[in-house]
Amino acid sequence: MTENGTAHAQTDDTDEVLLIFSYQGVGRVYVTSLYDYRSDQMMLPVTELFSLLDINYRRGREQSNVVEGTFLTNGKPYSINFDNFTVTYDDRRFEYDADRMMAGNLDFYLAPEVFNEVFGMDFTVNLNALTLSLVSQNLMPIEERRQREQARSRIEDRSFEREFNPLLYGRNQDVFRTGFLDYNIGAASLVNEQRQNYSYNFIGGTEFLGGDLQGSHTGGYTADGEWFNRTSNFRWRYVLRDNPFISTIQAGQLTTGGLSPVRIRGISVTNEPIESRQLYGSYVVEGTAEPESEVEIYFNNRLLDYTRADALGYYRFEVPLRYGTTRLETRIFTPSGELRVSERQIQIPFVFIPRGTTQYSIQAGLGDRTFEPDMENSQNVHGNLAYGLTNWLTTRVGVEYNDFESSTPSVYGSASARVFSQYLLNVDVVPNSFYRAQTNVIFASSRSLSLSYTYFEGLSRFNNRQADQQLSANVYTPVPFLSSISAGTRLSADHILFPWGSETRYSTDLFFRLMNVNLRFNYRDVFTRVGGENRPGSGQMTGSASYTIPRQSVLPRPFRGLSLRGSAVYDQRFDGIRQVDVQITRSLFRNGRFTFGGTRQFQSGLTIVQAGLNLDLGGRARSSSDFRSASGNYTARQTFRGSIGFDDNFGRLQATDRQQVGRAAASVVMFIDNNNSGTFDEGDEILPHAAVRLDRSANARVGRDGVVRLTQLQSYYRYNLEINRNAIPHPLLVPAVDKFSFIADPNQYKRIEIPFYRSGVIDGTVSVKRGDETEGQGGMRLFMTGIDNDFSETVRTFYGGGFYAMDIPPGRYRLEVDPTQLDFLGVVHYDGEKEFEIRSLADGDFVEDIRILLVPEGEEFVPVTAESLLEERLYDELTADLRESVGMYVRAQQYIYQGEFRAALRAVDNSLATFETDHAIALRGTILYLLGDRTEAARHWRRANEQNPDIPIPNTELLDLMLDTQRGNR
Repeated sequence: MTENGTAHAQTDDTDEVLLIFSYQGVGRVYVTSLYDYRSDQMMLPVTELFSLLDINYRRGREQSNVVEGTFLTNGKPYSINFDNFTVTYDDRRFEYDADRMMAGNLDFYLAPEVFNEVFGMDFTVNLNALTLSLVSQNLMPIEERRQREQARSRIEDRSFEREFNPLLYGRNQDVFRTGFLDYNIGAASLVNEQRQNYSYNFIGGTEFLGGDLQGSHTGGYTADGEWFNRTSNFRWRYVLRDNPFISTIQAGQLTTGGLSPVRIRGISVTNEPIESRQLYGSYVVEGTAEPESEVEIYFNNRLLDYTRADALGYYRFEVPLRYGTTRLETRIFTPSGELRVSERQIQIPFVFIPRGTTQYSIQAGLGDRTFEPDMENSQNVHGNLAYGLTNWLTTRVGVEYNDFESSTPSVYGSASARVFSQYLLNVDVVPNSFYRAQTNVIFASSRSLSLSYTYFEGLSRFNNRQADQQLSANVYTPVPFLSSISAGTRLSADHILFPWGSETRYSTDLFFRLMNVNLRFNYRDVFTRVGGENRPGSGQMTGSASYTIPRQSVLPRPFRGLSLRGSAVYDQRFDGIRQVDVQITRSLFRNGRFTFGGTRQFQSGLTIVQAGLNLDLGGRARSSSDFRSASGNYTARQTFRGSIGFDDNFGRLQATDRQQVGRAAASVVMFIDNNNSGTFDEGDEILPHAAVRLDRSANARVGRDGVVRLTQLQSYYRYNLEINRNAIPHPLLVPAVDKFSFIADPNQYKRIEIPFYRSGVIDGTVSVKRGDETEGQGGMRLFMTGIDNDFSETVRTFYGGGFYAMDIPPGRYRLEVDPTQLDFLGVVHYDGEKEFEIRSLADGDFVEDIRILLVPEGEEFVPVTAESLLEERLYDELTADLRESVGMYVRAQQYIYQGEFRAALRAVDNSLATFETDHAIALRGTILYLLGDRTEAARHWRRANEQNPDIPIPNTELLDLMLDTQRGNR
């Protein structure tokens, strides 16, 4: 303490102590505190803690030894004066002595009891563990901000447009690429007659002339001794992804659109987007509530937006609409605390077109004799044009011509509208044929109603039954029961008027679920009226029940997971039960499913017994076996199905149990780029780990060659890919790019290469000019932020001003001193912020000797040489040991990747002997683990984590996988 009463400055009676501060919203960070030997207590930094907790503060405008601001979000001002040892907050004044308030070289410091007495912040220091904790009844601003950010992060993007990562792999077009072959091969044996049937179906797909080509071939051998075969669905498709005028051209065996689809051999052109539209438009939700009420709106049970009703109680939202069914829920929190909830559901069928959008399709060709021999060589043309007039109205006109059925073309039109937000109305007009109106609605309670009315105008190909009118209705409503019971009922009816009378078909269902039991009852009947006479039909009632025994049941293991299903059919015409079915199903061996069932038909006296076994053959194929017995006749069937794809990137056949033709796949090779070429070459090491994630569904499997193969992709779709570094056992390896997008090529494996490099290392010094001397400055915080990536880290200088950082991904970075500390010291960067680049190198990049010079603001300074920034002896002491230590650390990493663990241990021990770093301690733990010493490995990891909470600790399961891989390569 000085004679004039000002707070005493940091002296030889104090030592800097790094404490690990853990707090929600902050994480685990280092805090530079001072231990005051004279008062025997720990002094805590004011501006550093306030900065971490996001508490508003600034240096005094008139007095430099004053920290002032507003505390928390209540806006109450405070002032901490280190000249007269006073603190004012919320109209209260606190006076202390100099032992509780201190001005240091880089910050102001308060004793923990001052924080607690003034601000209610109860800090606890554990000197044994060197930790700092905080307990407070107040919610710190950092917590409030994180909560707001979390709430905002859960809010759906209001545009609902997908955001793509940079496109690194676009559409690759080739003249020809080998592709996929789906197969289904079966055999059936009529045991009693000792006859067999054989059948096969092959569907092939490839790339041809820049598009995708596919077709199917079916054949077999019948029990009558005849061979048969047929080729069908042979077509070629060419896609222009981003062309608004033409998106798809097809040629071959196609099916027309329109009122009566026809199979043709011809051509098709359309501008319909290859990827289905997600966003249709926007919808306004508005209303009134009590003034100052808080209003939230939820989109499919996710918070979308929120607002506060104005002085008149009015609120308004503009929400996006997606295709399909959208559930909107409005929650109003009144000032009195009352909650009011209103719900609505909005349907947007895919027939709706966004406002101002034009969409068309045209098909033309000759009738395909493969499926419709009578229409062979008949001329067929169809075209339609749709336009979005408004956000609630889409119109469509079309024309179709089929000279086999009519000598004149048929013109039709339709309009689809959304009325009162949730009611859908569709009108179809076909002059001289029929006129139809349809409407349906789904309410928030899940009740639904649909109606359809058709008026037929004379006999036409759309009116084969010669009807006059048709009315159809379907109603569903849930039935309220106890909360443990889910129930509902459905009623559907179809009434047709004919010149001779009428026909009415109706069906009603009642179904409910009680715990694990599902029950369903159905009754259906037909009434006919002919010439004024009613002719009742024969009603039929079906009841069914299903139950699955829980896997946690107390029953013996063979019964757990067993599924039971039974049904009975009562026929009013026979006044009795006509048929009973029973079925038992159970999973076997984790990759199979066994089914046994029986049917008894009481009218014919026929009893049918069936048994089947479905097996998943390691994800490569599926096998289906079944046996059927009916009145002494026995039939056995065996089927194999799956798909084979040829990955011509690596010359390998890939088998799967799912169909692939018409879809796409990708071969992702992740490798250590040993020659820094950026491409996978001989000598590069493959990383055989499933460490990629897509933003759409797909199957991922690591092959024996270490390549990650992604299957079940949609052809021509654009996918976002992200690297999951946690799935790679080498924590110091980083990809050249960790997020990008690609376009899936049809009927083939797309090659994607991702080079990995060892992370970079930097070192340097921070020095401050004071008078005529320049000396290293410890305790400085350096903010390192990526210029072309989102990597960031805080680096601290140790005693003497030296600093280092490891595990830095390739990229360009900016390095600057914490502006708060610059302001505190009254200095600025001499030559501005430092920028550096970590290059993509297999051995990692080492950026050395980054020198940051801080000079008094406004003072001219001209350094003579770089070495003159520090005394030569001091500079040598600070840099030589550090460089040697980091160099040996990098060498230890290289030995690990080469599998030379003993050499790696010697190198890291030399690194630690020269200069001890937390990264080297963690690396020594990894090497010990690889050498089999698990206990010492865990101890080193704990020690490194205590020094640096953000130190990367490897996943032990992945280290075990790394060992297994190396043993297999020997």
